[in-house]
Amino acid sequence: MTALPCSVCGQPAELERTRPTERTVGTVAGVVEPGLLLRCSQHGPQPVDRAVAAARGSAGDRLQRARRCRIRRTCCATCGALLTLPARRGRRSLTVQAAELPVHTIHLDLPLTRCPDCGLDQVPWRSQDDLDGVLAALYAIGTAA
Repeated sequence: MTALPCSVCGQPAELERTRPTERTVGTVAGVVEPGLLLRCSQHGPQPVDRAVAAARGSAGDRLQRARRCRIRRTCCATCGALLTLPARRGRRSLTVQAAELPVHTIHLDLPLTRCPDCGLDQVPWRSQDDLDGVLAALYAIGTAA
């Protein structure tokens, strides 16, 4: 695979593909195919920080995030309408691409709410921290086999 610098010593480390990794954080579940890990000859396995940043960028491009408005209310990120429809479970797949990383896919199972005015599906504000958490957990050290 590709050589990336070790986050501890800066020496070249080997990027390895691992079996798919599945994690759940709060209301969001995710699977990354294949899993990725950085292996340094001196410091052992490490998370791939570039992959986490790339996954967050891909999620930002593909998943709209509802915004908080008024007291305990959620508004559409696009048109600003009050989101009154109940949240429902949905599945979304994200293709993650970044320089020096293999293209890989993240499958998410998460709550989505639809705007009654423009019809846009978006992540409710109460689940946005869970989304960020699951993206980080998918690439954490303990997830590789």
